[in-house]
Amino acid sequence: MKFIVVGFSEPLSIRTSRQCSSFVAHRNFSSGIKAKSSVIRFAVLCSANSFYDFMVEPVPGDELARTITCNGQVSLKSLVATGLVDGAARLQETKPVATAALGRTLICALLLSAGKKSEETVNIEFRGSGPLKTVVAVADGLGQVRGYVGDRNVDLPPNNRGKLDVSKAIGEGIVRVTRNHYTWKQPYQGLTRIVSGEVAEDIANYLYQSEQIYSAVAAGVFVKPDGSVSAAGGYLVQLLPGASEETSRLLEDNLYSLEYSPTEMIRLGMNSTDIVQKLSQGLEIQKVHKSRPLYRCHCSIDRVERTVALLPKDEIEQLVASIGALQVKCEFCNRTYELTPPEVEQIYRDRK
Repeated sequence: MKFIVVGFSEPLSIRTSRQCSSFVAHRNFSSGIKAKSSVIRFAVLCSANSFYDFMVEPVPGDELARTITCNGQVSLKSLVATGLVDGAARLQETKPVATAALGRTLICALLLSAGKKSEETVNIEFRGSGPLKTVVAVADGLGQVRGYVGDRNVDLPPNNRGKLDVSKAIGEGIVRVTRNHYTWKQPYQGLTRIVSGEVAEDIANYLYQSEQIYSAVAAGVFVKPDGSVSAAGGYLVQLLPGASEETSRLLEDNLYSLEYSPTEMIRLGMNSTDIVQKLSQGLEIQKVHKSRPLYRCHCSIDRVERTVALLPKDEIEQLVASIGALQVKCEFCNRTYELTPPEVEQIYRDRK
């Protein structure tokens, strides 16, 4: 999890980041309704519950389709995630270029994790010189994903093609992809340079450089003038080991003959299965497996409690004394938990 503990000093945030990379410092917090716990009373400051409906059930129309060719030489995955990305943008309150960067990264994380074991996770992290600073998405084999950007308020003019300038917003830097499962001794991690900042191209480069897999990756987000998302999705096509030249040629022809981008296909009414069939023309494919992606944050009162217990008691007490309460904000879902001084004291008593 990634939490922000409101009011930390800069030195404390640095020390905490070394000890537990999930926690950083910040001074902003949101406000809204309150909720209670039977263990410790926290005030969860957020908007009305209906705002989070897209995190409870998949949005109708969102779907991931995956299959392989009958000869076992090509893997094909496609994703429609319009509702999911729109919900994430509303949740994070992102400006259009930040919405596009976050949405593309969420899409790529879902495509990479599709077909994996249910508890295997894929974490994509862009760290660049651009004003967004960082873009993170974490997905699992169940099709659940969450993410955030370093600065949701980044607003840039369009690029020379009239598109949202995601490349400039991310800038130069590195992309890190981490795969993990609780049964593994250690996670698998790959690190490559950002080649374009457009996200999908960088993921394709990662797959080739780190995993030696020839891949075609596309991810797009169409943001309307009012900031809402009217289309979001993408595809991942991979040439598997042992693929013949004929299969490679057919696949290449299909990719080059595509007339529309993923968002254009979605806006034309194509679903994820339609896109898979478009990509696999001339190739016999096996059964198409479908699943419904979901934006799911795993923050909880227990996690907040453990977060606070890891932090130096003296500075936390000073912080609570100065502002009257402790706010802990989750970066993935934008919720803020508030603890009163007695509740903070109880956490440290229980830690002993």
